[in-house]
Amino acid sequence: MEASPTLRLQDCWAKSDPVTGLPGLSVRDHCLIVGHIANALASEIPKPVRHLLPHGFASLIAAHDLGKITPGFQLKCPLWEFHESCRRLTHLNGLITLHAAVSQSHLQFSPIHSLHPLARLWLISTAGHHGGYPDGLKRATAPAFEGGNPDFIPLREELVQILIETFGPFPTESAKNQPERIHLLTGFTIFSDWLGSNTDWFPFDFPVEEGAIASRIRELTKALGLHSSPRPGITFESQFHTDGLPPLAPRPLQSTLVDAADQAGLYIVEAPMGMGKTEAALAAAYRRWTEGTERGLYFALPTQLSSERIHDRITSFLKNVLGEEATHSLVHGHAWLHGARNRRLSARVDEFDHNDTDEALRWFNSTRRQLLAPFGTGTIDQALLAILPARFAALRYFALAGKVVVVDEVHSYDPYISALIDRLIRYLLKAGSTIIILSATLTSERRFQLIAAARKALDQEPRYEGISQSALLQAPDEVPYPLITKITADATQAIPIIFPESSEPHSNRVHLVHQSLTQENESAYWKKIASWVELGANVVVIRNTVALAQETYRHLKSLLSDRIPEAHCGLLHSRFPIWQRSRNESRWVSLLGKDSSLRPPGSLLVSTQIVEQSVDIDADLLITDLAPTELILQRIGRLHRHPHPRPPGMDKTTCHILYPPVDWENGKEALTKSLAPHHYIYPAFRLWQASTTLHPMDSISLPSQVRTTLERSAAQLPEVGASDTLHTFHHELQTASDLQNGTAATRDVFSASALKDQEGHETRFNIQPSAQLVLLKRPPMESSTVITVHPLHGSSITFPKGFFSYDLATAIHLNAIRIPAHWVHASLRAAPEWLQQHMDDGVIAVLHDSSIEVLPVSPSNRSLRYTSFLGLTQQQIESSPFTTDLEDYWF
Repeated sequence: MEASPTLRLQDCWAKSDPVTGLPGLSVRDHCLIVGHIANALASEIPKPVRHLLPHGFASLIAAHDLGKITPGFQLKCPLWEFHESCRRLTHLNGLITLHAAVSQSHLQFSPIHSLHPLARLWLISTAGHHGGYPDGLKRATAPAFEGGNPDFIPLREELVQILIETFGPFPTESAKNQPERIHLLTGFTIFSDWLGSNTDWFPFDFPVEEGAIASRIRELTKALGLHSSPRPGITFESQFHTDGLPPLAPRPLQSTLVDAADQAGLYIVEAPMGMGKTEAALAAAYRRWTEGTERGLYFALPTQLSSERIHDRITSFLKNVLGEEATHSLVHGHAWLHGARNRRLSARVDEFDHNDTDEALRWFNSTRRQLLAPFGTGTIDQALLAILPARFAALRYFALAGKVVVVDEVHSYDPYISALIDRLIRYLLKAGSTIIILSATLTSERRFQLIAAARKALDQEPRYEGISQSALLQAPDEVPYPLITKITADATQAIPIIFPESSEPHSNRVHLVHQSLTQENESAYWKKIASWVELGANVVVIRNTVALAQETYRHLKSLLSDRIPEAHCGLLHSRFPIWQRSRNESRWVSLLGKDSSLRPPGSLLVSTQIVEQSVDIDADLLITDLAPTELILQRIGRLHRHPHPRPPGMDKTTCHILYPPVDWENGKEALTKSLAPHHYIYPAFRLWQASTTLHPMDSISLPSQVRTTLERSAAQLPEVGASDTLHTFHHELQTASDLQNGTAATRDVFSASALKDQEGHETRFNIQPSAQLVLLKRPPMESSTVITVHPLHGSSITFPKGFFSYDLATAIHLNAIRIPAHWVHASLRAAPEWLQQHMDDGVIAVLHDSSIEVLPVSPSNRSLRYTSFLGLTQQQIESSPFTTDLEDYWF
């Protein structure tokens, strides 16, 4: 082979100029900049998080791009001075191009600077700094193949020596059995690297000096509001002050939780709806910020709607305790449509290193960056992505580390998500966070699982007030309610905190009306409901599927006279476009909220499950389909929430439960048919447990009977001699639960390949493929240079071909309805390029009166229609090869 031209360390490029395409920044300078950034940032993060980083972290983080000094990376720039000579000296077949893996293998196998054997697991963070762990928790098994070109090894050794002289030796402590710390170090590496890769903050000519970089980091953290200190000494009344309203004195639950929150740990709050759990959690967070080491907040809820509804309440609280400088983000998949994002850093695209700058730009404009904001409200999915094999999970974990994390409505999750929440608790407690769990309807079994997760993180046995799990579960209904359970590092057991008797909330008796609808009585029943609306009642009906809600609304609306205006009749479900759904939900929260002056003299609201929790709607009368017991209790929480005057006949708090016409002794085929469509949404056995528990009750006292009702329902099992079908349903439920728990266990952040970091991909079990139906007034108009799109709601948008238009992306997402993908699978595959550029899984739907034409036209087994009052409706026009069991999965 020919002799290689003299290649020096400063000749190896890390970033190329986006204008000229020439190398713009050397690997040496980039690594030094990122190392100094990591050192400067370490003083800005919470102390418990900083203590989890190994000694020598700055050297290791600085070495993250050491592997760019390899032919597989350097040859990516055709204008590099040594491109041709390097290419001639390198065998390209099998050449490694993943520079993060080269960084890891060099530090592991270097004869001069390799890490201590016990510390080599820290190198997993180096390999994982581009979003995933290629080899999980395994160390490199062999040096990287560099095409037989030996010129780069001594250059890497030279850079390593410079980094050690600048930042000190690499970590020497063992990383064995420390997955949380490795994951945290990976996230810190990613954050430091992306800040250092941003040329607005660190242009190519920025001085590589510790003082200058530290000064820039201080400017950056201040500009981004990455940490905001609360003002000390603010009373509860001042924390929740609202202009024009009387002071809000703390309620017993709120005072009790604040008094208990004297240490970092896990706090499980069980209390009825309407007792102020949200304010209790926020006030406890304030105490941790002012007395502890925690910084920041993430408030996690089950759905995008529930997180949006609570966002303004938390923003008001933050303004009271932090001042106007606070940064509070709404964090979920569609948050960008609400204009509630953080300020953004811009990043220029590096043509030759898309892993660095393309991903950095995407992060600064996505939920990843929003989660890093000091204060955030969003979905539980965004937090769970921190402990799943999703792209840049480590960055999310770093973003949550050391914060107060509130998980609301924890009872509402299936076994898969529950298992992930348990893992999240373990990771967060390891990172010095405080976790506050909120629920009105938590079973004793689930509480013990949460306690066990916390004790495992704290390396202690899962005991509850000295009681074993078996003893606890033998008499679960004897556990007090309301209840706060406290788990901290210095306690040998979980501590129950029971309210004094004088502070227990006033008991409210809810009368239960059990109604089985048949062909014979259905018409008369709905006429009676309509008559109550006519007499002035504000009636809320909750159905289990979209189709049932639409059918019920259409029928009840036809029974109402002109005395009830259109504005006082409403339908809420997920098959409206986003703009309309948001408008409808806001209007009904206003009409049926706290303000009596806005309350209609008679109204009808039909909804799916989207209003059963975290939505402040007050009904005079509630009608609900049968559902699992804890969800029925949640729905009852929509009744008489506020002290409004009630119309005649509505003084008693009353809930009607609609039962499917079933005989539980029937065979499986007949019983399954009778339960449709409810068992598509909820397991049949859970419906039987709820029916068996609730049907004998003519009333329930809240909160005094919440615990006993929940535990009695959870304990319901088929008796000896019961129908085989019930035993089959029970077995199916157990099998499904085992499958979900087993699947969650396999989706460890280190043990599976990294997938998309989007809600639903990893955070929900067996979620069905979906598409987004974009409603347009007429077909798009296309010329040789531009395309014009006419959204159903909003102005027409003209944009140049081949370019991304933010206005268009916003418009089509606001006019989209999510549907099962198999409804439009042929059109989905043939979606035009401009639509694919602006939306994942989108299809065009042109509205002709109320009929929908999906473009491009393709064979379909669905007839789709849309009206502003019913939303999207569908009808199957021929047999389909796809299952229809989950057609109403989206509520």
